[in-house]
Amino acid sequence: MAINYPGPYEVRINYTVAGRSHQQRLNVRIDGTPVAGVDDFTTIDALRRDDTPVALDSEVDDWVDLIKVYFNSTDGDIVNAELWKYEAESFNADFVAAYDIAVAGTSATATSPASQLMWTFRTQEGGVMKISLMDVHVTPGAKISPPYTSGNLAVANAVVLGTSPWLARDTSYAIANIGLYPGQNEKLFKDIYRQ
Repeated sequence: MAINYPGPYEVRINYTVAGRSHQQRLNVRIDGTPVAGVDDFTTIDALRRDDTPVALDSEVDDWVDLIKVYFNSTDGDIVNAELWKYEAESFNADFVAAYDIAVAGTSATATSPASQLMWTFRTQEGGVMKISLMDVHVTPGAKISPPYTSGNLAVANAVVLGTSPWLARDTSYAIANIGLYPGQNEKLFKDIYRQ
């Protein structure tokens, strides 16, 4: 089986919920080669599937607007984002830039500790892309097949539509929704309840 490496670049979105730190990682292509310590999110462009460049800070802001609804307004915060560049065919990455976000969650629903919400997609190369969020306000349950409810559909559409810059690990783009999995993360559960 082929190994799918991260990159070529990766946006790491750092967030906290009830004092627990989490990180969402999204692969992306970048226009040009940004210089660490010189270029920042406002001067770096991500590339969409049609090779159209788009400001990375705007893409991250749009993404944060979609995911903040899954976090409780009193204990969920999206802190910042980082851009990392990966060496070809490796897990070695170099830091490029950081971007302050400081956005609180917007949900009035209480956090479900150790929860995990995962969207899955079919990619252009036939692979599977997964995007997940931890410590959200979902109740674990069975797989949900498309079409989804409005909030879940908004995230799914943002990934599948041609304007998305987010790549799967096979370096292709998502083209179809597979399913949505509202569940529990076992590692997170053990960290919270088995110490």
